Amino acid sequence: MSTREELLKEIDAFLQQTGMTKSVFGTLAANDDKFVERVRAGSGFTVRTLDRVRKFMSDYKPPSQKGSKSRPKRAAASHAAA
Repeated sequence: MSTREELLKEIDAFLQQTGMTKSVFGTLAANDDKFVERVRAGSGFTVRTLDRVRKFMSDYKPPSQKGSKSRPKRAAASHAAA
């Protein structure tokens, strides 16, 4: 399997796992919204770009979804019996 094929397989798995679009991925990972399309079409890429794209995928942490954060519970007011 070529480096291109390996990278495309990794990208496809990442996109499926995260739900990210190809253009957003390309922009964030390689500063090129057409990166995935270009690689699929046979365009070359540098080792530096390969390393940057792989690092992006390994370091990626999805943003928390709005409203999905649980609010901290308020401490119950303690009422001392007199």
